[in-house]
Order: sequence, then C-alpha cells, then structure tokens
Amino acid sequence: MPGILKKYLLVGIFATLLSFQCCEALTKWSGAVQISNTPSSIQSPPSPPLAVDSHSNAVVGWLNSTSFPGGNEILSSVLPFGASHWNSSQIILELNPPNFPTNPLIFIDKFEHQFVLFGALNANTLEFVLNASKRPTGVSSWSLPIVNPINGLPNNGNGDTGILGDVVAFLPINTATNPNFFEYIFTSLSHGAKEWGPLTILGTITTPSQQDAQASCAITKNQAILVWTELGPVIKSSRYNVANQQFHAINDFVLPPSTGSLQNIFLAIDARGDAVLFFSLSFSSDPQTTYCSTLSADGTDWTPLQQVSTPGTNSLAFDLKMDKAGNSVLLWAEQQADIVVRAADLPLNGTITNISNLSTPSSSVFMFGSLGVDAFGNAVAAWADVQVTGDLVQVAAKPAGGIWSDAQTLSTTGTNPRVVLSDQETAVAIWLDVNSNFLMGSSNPHLFYLEPPTHFVGKTGTNNFLFQSEQVLNVRWQPSPAPNITNYIIHKDGQLVANIPGKGPFEMSFPIGVKGIYTLTAVASNGNKSLPIPLIVK
Repeated sequence: MPGILKKYLLVGIFATLLSFQCCEALTKWSGAVQISNTPSSIQSPPSPPLAVDSHSNAVVGWLNSTSFPGGNEILSSVLPFGASHWNSSQIILELNPPNFPTNPLIFIDKFEHQFVLFGALNANTLEFVLNASKRPTGVSSWSLPIVNPINGLPNNGNGDTGILGDVVAFLPINTATNPNFFEYIFTSLSHGAKEWGPLTILGTITTPSQQDAQASCAITKNQAILVWTELGPVIKSSRYNVANQQFHAINDFVLPPSTGSLQNIFLAIDARGDAVLFFSLSFSSDPQTTYCSTLSADGTDWTPLQQVSTPGTNSLAFDLKMDKAGNSVLLWAEQQADIVVRAADLPLNGTITNISNLSTPSSSVFMFGSLGVDAFGNAVAAWADVQVTGDLVQVAAKPAGGIWSDAQTLSTTGTNPRVVLSDQETAVAIWLDVNSNFLMGSSNPHLFYLEPPTHFVGKTGTNNFLFQSEQVLNVRWQPSPAPNITNYIIHKDGQLVANIPGKGPFEMSFPIGVKGIYTLTAVASNGNKSLPIPLIVK
C-alpha cells in the first residue's frame, strides 16, 4: 500500500501545481501570432473563413495576393488544440492567371471532415466552377476538388454543412454586366458523394447594384432553408428536402413599400428545422435598420419583423449564431452621434432579450463583426474599430444566461476579424494586419473559466465480506462555489467512472483494482466544465 499511496501523492501534487499554473493563463487570450507567410486578399465575405472541430482544433482558409484580383492560390492552416502557433499552410487549389479562385468558405461536419467550398473563375470566358474539397481532421492533404461548372461570376452567396455531413451551396451568379442580371443558383453535395447534385435556378433579379443580390442558406439533419431577395424588395425563401431533393414553398416576405435595399442577410437553423433570419434594411428616407424574424419547423410563414436596432439609429447587421437548443445571439453596429457594437439574445420563443453594448461609443468606423456560439449558448464576439489611436480588433464573451464581459483588445493594427468557439470553450480569433496584410490570430483555450471543486482527497481502506476482503479507495471533495453546477464527473485514466449530482453527496468509494489516475471535474448548467483536479491520497 505505501507504494500506491506514494504514486497517488506525487502525481496529485504535480498535477495540482500544474493546474494552478494553468488557471491564470487559460483565462487570457494569447498574443497575436502570424498565420500566413504571404499577404492575404480581402474579398466578400470580408474576412477569411474559420471553423473549429469537436476537439477544439481550428482551421482557416484564405487567398494569397500574388495576382489580381484575388491571387491564384487557396491556402489553409490548422491550429491544434493547446498549440501556440498555427501549422504550416497547405495548398488547397493553385491556378495560373487568367484563372483565379474566389474567397473560400470553411465547414466541419460531425464526422470531423473539414470542407472547403470555393469558386474558380476563368477571366477570359467568365466560366465559374464551383469546387468542394475535404479532408479528415489531422490529415494534411485535401481531396481533389469536386467541381460543378456554372457560367457566371458569384456574388454574396454562401454554403453550409448539415448534421449528416451533406453540403449545400446557394449563391447569386452574375450572368451579365449591363444591366446586372443575377440568377440564384442552388446545388447540394450529399455526404460521401463525388459530384454535386443538379443545379437549380430559384430566382432571378435585374439590379443596378450587386449589393441588391443577397442569398443565404442553412442546412440541418434532413432539410435546408434557402433565402434570397428580389427587388421591391421581397424576401423569398424555400425549404429543401435533402432526402428526396424536393423544394417546398414558404410564403414571400413582403417588406414595406418605401424600403430601399437589403444588406447582410444571416440565416441559422436548429436540429428541428426552426430558422432565424437577421438582416439590415434601408429605407429611402430613413436610416438603415436591423430586423429579425423566425420560422417554425415545417412552418410556411415567417413571423412579423421585429426591429433589433434602436429606432432612429443607422445600423448594420454583423452576424447571427444559434446553439443546439435553437437559441440565437445577434451582433450588429448602430450609430446615433456615435457608433457602438451591440449584441442581443433571441430565445427560441422569438423575443429579443439582453441587449448589450459591447464597445465604447466612438465616432470610429466598425468594419466587420463576428460571433462564435457553442452548443450550450456561450458566446464570444469580435469586431474591428478604426480609431485615431489604431485599428483595433476587440473581443468580448458571455456565458449562457449571463452578461457580456468588458472588451479586450487583441490588436491595434487589425481589421476584418472572425471568431469561433468550440463546445469545449476554446475560442480562436483571426484578423488581417492592416500594415502587412498578413493573416494573424489569437486563441483562448478556456475562455469561460469555471471555478473547480477543491480538496479532492482519498483514503484507502478495506471492506470485509464474510470470507473475503476488498481494497477500496474512499474519495471526497469540497464542491465548486459556482451556483449553477449540475453534476461532477470523475475520470480514471481519462475514462468516465462516476457521474454525481451537483447537490452531492460529495463522496464515493471505488475498488482499487488496477492502479490509475483519478480526476474530478465540475459541470455547469450552460455546459461549461471546470479544469479537472487530481486526486490526492492521504
């Protein structure tokens, strides 16, 4: 027994010291690190795409700027969980002028496949080829692109990957320059398929401005929601059944007759099929205003417009993200005398709550904002703030059901940030450096620090049963002081061995059997987990 006690004691002391040293560091963002080795191009959407997998590994994709207008390479890099620097960049696609790719989109599905969706344009023929490549997490090489040729130039569209790994793409294609004539092209890629599904033209628009063509899509387990605009303006939408590839109409969303144009449409969908729409709407004589609307699963009518921004202000929608329960977070900027970045919660019932100012009001210009929301509703926001003192990239965070933190500055020479948040509370932010145009990044591997339990101690003993006895380990601990602890979990050598209610009892007994290392973790109602604390045997 003394040997076992010594092992537990030494491991416990070492792990406790390590845990104490990490706690302070894990609540802070890392310093800025360079991701790209060559300048990156800025195209729409206005920041490079970023995603994070279930193991908190982040992946980013971007264009270099070796040729006009967007470079001829699409590159990617991965930040492994806990690493301080990004891996060397990998080439996804390389083309020679006059062929060049468009800005990529990055997704990760539940199978840990990383998807990149991008276009490649022949500048001579204006033939646009929609591409998709994928790779499993941890693999350095990307698959050969799955292509679908489209005759035209893409503008303001997007794509998404669903719970089952199916991919959809929906985007306006500019087929003429005078006047601007757009066709809304939809196509899908089933999980594991080697080619895109048939192209479908869902709408057309003749517009004096490319900004008037807006399209968005979001996919879940068995359906996708598609949203696009027509002049008038009218928001049109449709459901797409993934299994039978059929479209089902949703009633048109007719906007006030004095409306000028729609800007920055964002769409999100939960596992049931409930959808949220968030966008900016400009009027001929009134300021631009942000609105939201919801659509129930299998419903055919969007709810009436709910104004998000303060009446009388000029505002712009930045981002919309949804958690696994269908609750959303909205991010936008609005201006009266000064400009401020704001956020709000939009629960599943569709009533806006918790409207908060994230930035200090100023006369500066906010270039872009981004949200990361995990499955439990914890959120992190990033935005760019151009001031006399510098081009600030700032972040703030909010635990589910809580309030937003004060803003932190990640860079004084940055613009166009994007941020993601894993379900393990790892946050990663990227931005473009305004001086070098290099892609930069920062991370926080444990953004939402939950105070762990303490005094996790054990004592060995013997249980006697008639003609036999059993060596046992009796453990106890002091609970976490956090008010929203739902349960405590005990692991032995990384394997779950006990799940204890948050109200206790705060003690257990284990047969000693094979030697092992025990740890204790607190779990909160919003899904956050404390740092695991090791067992000390006395």
